[in-house]
Amino acid sequence: MFRQLLSIVLVWALLAPGAGPAAAKSAADRVEKLKQKVLNVPEGSVVQVRTGGKETLKGRVGPVSDEGFTLKTVMGDKVVDRQLRFDETKSINVTKTKYQPEGSQRGRTVGYVVLGGLAALGVILVVTLAVIASGGC
Repeated sequence: MFRQLLSIVLVWALLAPGAGPAAAKSAADRVEKLKQKVLNVPEGSVVQVRTGGKETLKGRVGPVSDEGFTLKTVMGDKVVDRQLRFDETKSINVTKTKYQPEGSQRGRTVGYVVLGGLAALGVILVVTLAVIASGGC
């Protein structure tokens, strides 16, 4: 009886999701995806990192190695380099790239306003030409 129960438990442990070789493969895939994501982030970009211990860190990406990356964070009045391994990192999100200046949102807004004004001017011009072409007012 005990052997049958033990056999059932062992088979279940091997076949259950999150256990055995499939779980190791999915963890390796997750680490590889995270590594690729970090490699695509320009060094010096501001990121928000969630660790496996549910700690959220904010800082700038530093050098990247095969095992992990450096996160430059501010603690008190000092900049601290913190080494994070890919397998202990849950997620990383870019909040601001190194090449995105502080006033870039203002420039984008001005661009949209100018574009909207040009579109309105184009509509007025087309309507005016249509009225003139149809014989006038």
